[in-house]
Amino acid sequence: MVSNNNSKNVNSLSAVVDVEKLQSIMNDFHELTGMTTAILDMEGNIIEATGWQDICTKFHRIHPETAQNCADSDFHLVQDLKPGEYREYQCKNGLWDVVTPLYIEDRHMGNIYTGQFFYNDDVVDKTRFIKQAEKYGFDKEEYMAAFDRVPRYSRKEIKHLMQFLVKFTSYISSVSYAKQKLDKEVGERKLAQRDLAEQKNRLDYILQGTNAGTWEWNIQTGEMIINEQWANIIGYSLDEITPFSIKTWNEFCHPVDEKESSRLLQLCFDKTSQYYEYACRMRHKKGHWVWVLDRGKVITWTDDGKPEWMFGTHQDITRQKQAEEALRFTQYVVDETTDQAFWMTRDRKFFYVNDAACRSLGYTREELLALSLSDIDPNASFEFFAEHWQALQKEKFIALEALHRAKDGREYPVEIRANFVIFDDVEYNCAFATDITERKRMEQSLKDGERFQRALLKTIPDLVWLKDENGVFITCNAIFERLLNAKEAQIIGKTDYDFVDKNSADKFRENDRRAIAEGKPRRNEEWLTFADNGERVLVETVKTPMMDEKGRCIGVLGIARDITERKRAEEEKTELRNQLQQAQKMESVGRLAGGVAHDFNNMLGVIIGYSELGIRQAPPESKLHKALQHIMTAAKRSADITRQLLAFARKQTVSPKELDINSTVKSMTGMLRRFIGEDIDLVWRAGKEVWPVKMDPGQIDQIMVNLCVNARDAIEDVGKVTIETGNVRMDETYCNHHYEFLPGEYVLLAVSDNGCGMKPEILQNIFEPFFTTKEAAKGTGLGLSTVYGIVKQNKGFINVYSEPGLGTTFKIYLPRHRKEEKTLPVEAPEQPVESGHETILVVEDEPIILEMTTLVLESLGYKVISAGTPGDAILQGKKHNGDIDLLLTDVIMPEMNGRDLARTIQDLHPNLKCLFMSGYTANVIAHHGVLDEGVNFIQKPFLRGELGSKIHEVLRKGKH
Repeated sequence: MVSNNNSKNVNSLSAVVDVEKLQSIMNDFHELTGMTTAILDMEGNIIEATGWQDICTKFHRIHPETAQNCADSDFHLVQDLKPGEYREYQCKNGLWDVVTPLYIEDRHMGNIYTGQFFYNDDVVDKTRFIKQAEKYGFDKEEYMAAFDRVPRYSRKEIKHLMQFLVKFTSYISSVSYAKQKLDKEVGERKLAQRDLAEQKNRLDYILQGTNAGTWEWNIQTGEMIINEQWANIIGYSLDEITPFSIKTWNEFCHPVDEKESSRLLQLCFDKTSQYYEYACRMRHKKGHWVWVLDRGKVITWTDDGKPEWMFGTHQDITRQKQAEEALRFTQYVVDETTDQAFWMTRDRKFFYVNDAACRSLGYTREELLALSLSDIDPNASFEFFAEHWQALQKEKFIALEALHRAKDGREYPVEIRANFVIFDDVEYNCAFATDITERKRMEQSLKDGERFQRALLKTIPDLVWLKDENGVFITCNAIFERLLNAKEAQIIGKTDYDFVDKNSADKFRENDRRAIAEGKPRRNEEWLTFADNGERVLVETVKTPMMDEKGRCIGVLGIARDITERKRAEEEKTELRNQLQQAQKMESVGRLAGGVAHDFNNMLGVIIGYSELGIRQAPPESKLHKALQHIMTAAKRSADITRQLLAFARKQTVSPKELDINSTVKSMTGMLRRFIGEDIDLVWRAGKEVWPVKMDPGQIDQIMVNLCVNARDAIEDVGKVTIETGNVRMDETYCNHHYEFLPGEYVLLAVSDNGCGMKPEILQNIFEPFFTTKEAAKGTGLGLSTVYGIVKQNKGFINVYSEPGLGTTFKIYLPRHRKEEKTLPVEAPEQPVESGHETILVVEDEPIILEMTTLVLESLGYKVISAGTPGDAILQGKKHNGDIDLLLTDVIMPEMNGRDLARTIQDLHPNLKCLFMSGYTANVIAHHGVLDEGVNFIQKPFLRGELGSKIHEVLRKGKH
């Protein structure tokens, strides 16, 4: 243990610091931080000690071995410590200590220790302390309880605490040095006062001045003896005005002052006065007047009692006179002010008070000048005034609030503004006091209102804050605290840069400045990125400049709302709206494409039919035969286009089957490799245990060919196309963000390329019919629209991911098929065409198609009954006496659709068989893209051979 010997000597630390006050400060420090402190001088004496941990005082510093560890720690910590440094050390007993030196001027007089703690990022080995208790015989239970009480701190906290103590030691050093110096000056002053007291009677009137010029005057002869300082006061050297006489003196003296000089001298000569003192003006060598304080005394007399020699001094008081004039002017101004004015000396006595002070306190000036500060201020104790005086000496100006007591006992609050003034080597406290009774009443009212406003502020659901014109936070509400994850006390005094990244803070501050510049509220949407975790928040803000009564901006009021989720919801809503609009557009385009294909098929049927008839009749070697063949070729190509349009419109006739998509795609890879070329690598990645799908195998072929063509055209030189399959489960969350998608289980078919990619404006149009970015004659723009129609017809979904230069991926999701369903096989037309002799009723509302179909059937040997409307067909059925073997009817017609017409005719001819024809499959034929079982159908346009084969097939079947 270190000793606690506080005996004082002039060189000890305890002699130069206020130990009692220092102990009080360190007690407060311990209460605030929980940190142990001790101040020791260089001999190890404890000057101050606060909050030492029991584990040290009751155990470590008691046992000889552990106490030696403490001593070693103390010695290690203080070696070669420089001012402004601190050092940390983990002692051999396992605890951390930190020390900073205490210098007084340039002498190392002690150290401030703090410690007996653990760092919270250290792994503290509790077993070690249990073993120490056992090794040194400590009461284990009490020792470990003391161990548990040892505080834990972060390294950042210790750094801040030690930075404070380093500054605190600097403050102790400066205060203690000042105290030493003051004590020394006080001692010297006491010695001087003792010496001066011994010579007071002889030298008192001379030593009242400083740097005085002296003169001696032989009154009988007029001779004067002056010193050099006297000559210098009026700008001369001693040689310039020697010898000197009273006559010469009168030449320097101001005429007005000369009369007063003569009067005072005569009083001394008459022994009415022992000495005289008065201020007069003397002419300076440069022509201006210098004020001097002239003091004189007769020191010898002749035997007959006449004055012989006179001795005196001159002191230059020009600056003092100027100051007195300024003071008189100041006093005049101060006397007229409404504020109370008090000049006080160090002893708290009043030197000067103005009329306002007298009126406010109810005293006369004479009464008030006879009082001291404690008579009018009940709280102005000697200690309070001493601290106040010391602060005033240092700062030169201070402001504070106090309480004044009037003569009648009334007390009222005042605001004090005090200045430190030195006049004629005397220190004064020049204070002005303002009665703030009314202001205090208003402040209290404002505080009551402020409490209400703060309660209101904290309940406002929006973010609210106030900054000064420099962007420093002044106040905020609870919602704003939660946004910054900090309390108001931690926010006040800081700026945006303390909480968000520089980019966010720069933009936030710029909008503050714009609001100030515009002088009106400014609305913004601002992203905040928090510096600690990178989280981003979008706030909608209103910045309003706050003005004082003179129209000057004093800050910015901010009101904001976190709209991050709302913005995300709006963006999702916009995305869903765009998806809906795109889907509606594609649906509309699909209906248009289906309608166009239907009408176009009708025309193609006429073209193909008559071309075939013409080819059969024209000689093979004729130009007409060749021309008709070209027409036929063009018509067939046009029919292919209409079939693609029907696929897009989801109106093509299909024959779905349960498929293993891996097997289907794998069987195509050889053909696809040849199709895309040798420069492009085709990668096939089959998923494991991929679920089955139900769709027309030909549709899979169409999808793969169209997507691979698209990928091939996107790759300029060499590249790679990747085909992948897999299983996907879509949940509600994903589908909520994708308009056309539905939750469920799907088989994924993905085709990717590393080609040129697509821009967003191209992506949104790629599935529209005839939209293409390829050169003329290199594409019809129906490939991707065909893929889109097939996927939709099979209740699937398609997504496209593409960026310029990063390639493209098409992801197709087809519904998982769970059970076998019966399908209607579509058999290939049989060749060659077989003729017949049966009777066929043909119903077609388009006259030109009706005529062409009739001619084709007749060319095949059939008997034909033609009808242009359903009503005409029913009439023909009733009128015909024989059998009608087959009804060949369009699906969509005026008056009645083909399905209902067939039922009506079958009532008249029970053995009638039916064959439906259409440019597309309407709902009466197809339900969700699947033909009803047993329904016979042929797609327009058709060739003569296709029609003949289909009729032959239907007639050979059993009864419908």
